Amino acid sequence: MTPKNLIKLTAFSGAAIGAAVAGWTMIEYAAGLHDMKAGTGTSLLRMASSAVALPIVLGGVYVGMSVRRGREPGGEISIVSLLISGILIAAFAGAAVGLWTAIYDGLVNPGYLERMADEAKRQLEQEGVPAREINNRLASRFGLASHVIMGCLSTAVVGGVGAVLAAILMRKREAAGERRLRD
Repeated sequence: MTPKNLIKLTAFSGAAIGAAVAGWTMIEYAAGLHDMKAGTGTSLLRMASSAVALPIVLGGVYVGMSVRRGREPGGEISIVSLLISGILIAAFAGAAVGLWTAIYDGLVNPGYLERMADEAKRQLEQEGVPAREINNRLASRFGLASHVIMGCLSTAVVGGVGAVLAAILMRKREAAGERRLRD
């Protein structure tokens, strides 16, 4: 595969992962999960719903790597080339999710971070955390830039781990005779 085609494939795969995560975010938004007030079970429900993004990212990286392998003659590809493809997919997915996070926080649901900060502030006050420490924690956690960076990095890291796991899984399947990976 030429470098140009590799970039096209990995960028497309990463963008598709970003679009799937954006779609799930919009489902959460439509269901009202981003507007819930603090109360029994709401944080847990939000966390459980957000966890759906993990299999989206992991599955997307695996599918992208499978497509990459399938485009090689006879499906043969070195494990290093396959892993590089997965890492590139994860990086593009991280960039796509970072961009989506900025769009979501700035345009779709501009009050989201403020509501999350208010909820966190109430919880910290109930725990007896001093006001100065509360302000420091909130400033670093609920700003637009930090939210975008966290979305980007968490997606890239999860995707990178997924790339390693996918390469191992594909290697095991190769050992079972499905397809060949070159060393």
